[in-house]
Amino acid sequence: MLRQVRQVETILTATEKEALILEASLIKKHRPRYNVILRDDKNYPLIKVTVNEKWPRVVVTRKRVRDGGRYFGPYAATGAMRATLRLLFALFPLRRCHHLRQRSRPCLNHQMGRCPAPCAGLADPEEYRRTVAEVLLLLEGRSRTVIGQLTEKMRQAAAELRFEQAAHYRDLIRDLEKTLEHQVVATGRVLDQDVFGLVRREASVGVAILFVRAGQISGSQQFFLADPLGEDRRILTGVIMQYYSPGRQPPREILLPFEPEDPDLVRERLQDLRQGPVTLRIPRRGQGRRLMAMARTNAAQVFSRQAEKEKGWQSLARTLSKRLRLSREPVVIECVDIANLGGRQPVGSLVRFHRGDPEKSGFRHYRIRSAHEPDDYRMMAEVIARRLRRGIDRDDLPDLLLVDGGKGQLNVARRVMAEMDLIDRFDLVAIAE
Repeated sequence: MLRQVRQVETILTATEKEALILEASLIKKHRPRYNVILRDDKNYPLIKVTVNEKWPRVVVTRKRVRDGGRYFGPYAATGAMRATLRLLFALFPLRRCHHLRQRSRPCLNHQMGRCPAPCAGLADPEEYRRTVAEVLLLLEGRSRTVIGQLTEKMRQAAAELRFEQAAHYRDLIRDLEKTLEHQVVATGRVLDQDVFGLVRREASVGVAILFVRAGQISGSQQFFLADPLGEDRRILTGVIMQYYSPGRQPPREILLPFEPEDPDLVRERLQDLRQGPVTLRIPRRGQGRRLMAMARTNAAQVFSRQAEKEKGWQSLARTLSKRLRLSREPVVIECVDIANLGGRQPVGSLVRFHRGDPEKSGFRHYRIRSAHEPDDYRMMAEVIARRLRRGIDRDDLPDLLLVDGGKGQLNVARRVMAEMDLIDRFDLVAIAE
């Protein structure tokens, strides 16, 4: 590592916590080779109940903000989340529209019994609030409480001879109980937890995070760290600091396989993100220990998945090299295309793949500068020239450049490469329908 160092810069901070936060942000920005880089850093969707609005609604979001709303998730299995939403919308009618405007006639959702139509002044505020409370209980995992309340309503409606209303409550209870049969309870505690598992094999590390929400496992996320620098405690600290952010806040409790480096600083940072207490716990027995064993098993599975992925890539690379008669293994592939709208507003697009996986940090859009009229060849030449000049400056040229088009686009790209003396630096391929 020291042989690759060209310059050392120092930034002074006021506290150790600020230094830890700055380190995490610089790693995300510069992505140095030997630090913990969580390449799959997507945010899983959450269910949000807008309790801060007069007429709350249920929506899906990928960003958690401090706006007074109630958030549930994340849901790694989006199919299960959509099924939950379908159940909520079918059983508990709430408004669906994004902007509430006064209307003289309610929309189709009201006619289908899926919205009480507050926009048309037909909704009872007290009944609406009760419905919102039942939705929150369900999302909190307190389904049995909701069933008990619905059972009492059913009996009361039957006693008052409101048999259609009683039948409606009966159907709600039946559908909820059917849903509960398929729920896997992870713990008897109605608590949100993230469970971290970490497994090392030689220089590589596998990390798995289980999401436990309201006592139920809602999903997981795995990461493969090829060659992180440092001991396991430091790596765990790096994972935690990289994983949580203002857009992905920690839950109330985090279960860990061992104590991270600088645990007090880590806890303080997590509490700042959550704006509330966060407990770091290392379970030794009971349900917590079983969750840790499950997280460790998922972390170990990362290595077999990575081996299968590597095997698949090697097979694909050999096939590409043979079929296209390439001069080198196509580790980095870039694809260029030109698009326009009726001959106007032309844009060049470039996507980049590393060992078969999209590398979104290398995706680019190019606003065409040279062509004032539709000219695909000239636009292609401009985009490729701009990309190659940048590649020369940063020494990050691809192994294979794929252009969308026929022989004309291929010749244009080859001419640009020849002008820059890059004919032998990488392979060039064109594809046409």
